[in-house]
Amino acid sequence: MTLSATLAADVAMQDPLCSVVRGLAAASVRAQRCLTGAPRCDGCAETARCDYAALIGAREADGDAARPWWLDGVPGAATAAKGARWRVSLTTVDRGAPRTSSLAAGVASALERVGLSGAARHVVAEGLAGPYVWPDGDAAALRVASVSPWLVRLEGDDGMARSEARCPDAPWLALLAGSIVRRCDALARAYGDGSMGPLRLPDLRGVRCVEGGWAPWRGSRFSHAQQRRMPLEGFAGDAVLAGDGVAAVGPLLRAGAALGAGRLRALGFGSLAVSAVG
Repeated sequence: MTLSATLAADVAMQDPLCSVVRGLAAASVRAQRCLTGAPRCDGCAETARCDYAALIGAREADGDAARPWWLDGVPGAATAAKGARWRVSLTTVDRGAPRTSSLAAGVASALERVGLSGAARHVVAEGLAGPYVWPDGDAAALRVASVSPWLVRLEGDDGMARSEARCPDAPWLALLAGSIVRRCDALARAYGDGSMGPLRLPDLRGVRCVEGGWAPWRGSRFSHAQQRRMPLEGFAGDAVLAGDGVAAVGPLLRAGAALGAGRLRALGFGSLAVSAVG
């Protein structure tokens, strides 16, 4: 599903907008597809055959969980100004037509409730296999920007030391590349056709950050399942990368732009934009 529209009014929420949209969509899907009306999926006898549980209700796993759908294009900020243009996409790798249709309808309803409307189209991914081929694969420089914060547990001194060794000029890139590798591998295991082998991190030592950068990000969201605010941490930013290693890491970053990276992808976090520079 893709939707391009302009906000009709200023929007101000207590939670990141991507989390708000996901919550509203989940409520819509629950109303349509939940079999019992139970407040939680944990312990429900109908979980195995319930469309709501398959799409949304089962407890989010830690790490790079391989949900069968994800949102892109909804900002991670809690506010947005009237006239802002959003291009939102819902991607699914689940071919259960009734339940994915209800998910698309739920997302469209959620976007309307925050002030967006427009013609929407639902798209089912045809497969998850490599290699990825891009028309500008030989670009000398790439811009990598976070559309919404990429969530990852911030590593301690030892983890950052390893990242600095892998990419001295942009340690955050080593963390991001590793997160994309885990995301691709998890999706391929869960929904792929078996043709895609494990990915490997490219050599990042020759990559240079020539403009901007990414920095640690912290926020929170309210969890209705746990009835409390949950801390969020990760990275956000906008950077231009150049150097000898860009050609090697480019396809991996493009995969991250298509599939996202990090935790809570179904909520819209970890949405990346990658483009050629020059």
